[in-house]
Amino acid sequence: MHFAVVLIAGACGRGQEISGVDESTFVAAMAKLRVIEGDSTLDSAEKVTARQSTLQEQGLSSLQLESAARSLADDPAHALAIWGRIDSATLLINQAAKAAPRK
Repeated sequence: MHFAVVLIAGACGRGQEISGVDESTFVAAMAKLRVIEGDSTLDSAEKVTARQSTLQEQGLSSLQLESAARSLADDPAHALAIWGRIDSATLLINQAAKAAPRK
């Protein structure tokens, strides 16, 4: 899964920010959070831990992520592009997880 996130971050471009959060960081974090939310093998406590770990890995707080998401409301075209990138990143992470050997 980390390999997919590295690919995603590298492909997302650098330097552009959303409310002080690097776009590639925002896309990677949101994609990982979506994967966690959809993971039926995790119970609610494990999801909380995984979400906290994801934010920590990305160097974000939940408030920073929320602020960046809210700021996208001011630019619907940009928001649509970002959400498309999040969808693509989520798909890549899920595909990488399916291809990875089971533990």
